[in-house]
Amino acid sequence: MEQMKVSLERELEKNEKSFTDLIHYIEEAQKKLVERIREQEKREIEKAEGVMERLEKEIEELKKKDAELKELSGTKDHVHFLQTFSSRCVLPSDGDSLSFTVTADFSFEDQRKELSGLKKSLEKISQWDIKTWTPSGLKAPLVTLQPPEPQSRDEFLQFADPSVNQLFSCCAGVK
Repeated sequence: MEQMKVSLERELEKNEKSFTDLIHYIEEAQKKLVERIREQEKREIEKAEGVMERLEKEIEELKKKDAELKELSGTKDHVHFLQTFSSRCVLPSDGDSLSFTVTADFSFEDQRKELSGLKKSLEKISQWDIKTWTPSGLKAPLVTLQPPEPQSRDEFLQFADPSVNQLFSCCAGVK
């Protein structure tokens, strides 16, 4: 009895450590992901602020040109108007056009898919049954974690050996 208690206590400690480690890894992954998102947010905000600053300067320049052109439009000297107007109305070259793109170092979509897959796996494991059985020749029972009995062909194929899956997929059309 004492040996069984010690063995079970050891098993409980191992399981507790495994779950504690799993929680720690999840928390670390979340912390790193949040840091990475915050860093990217900071970079994108700095980039956007730079673009806004350029736009504000461009707006100021356009306002000055607009005021000059309004003043110029009131002139009666047509030659002076044409000479001054052509120098004031210089269109920006293609290189001056403003472009702004948001970039990501990694794919948030890929990250969400991975987390979703991990969540589904943990949900499946949480539904597994704990079975206790004593094989012949052993005094102490063994405790195992087993998936629930499959209720459909698809569920059966999820847990089947890959070679069995191939057999079923090969023979799917055979009656």
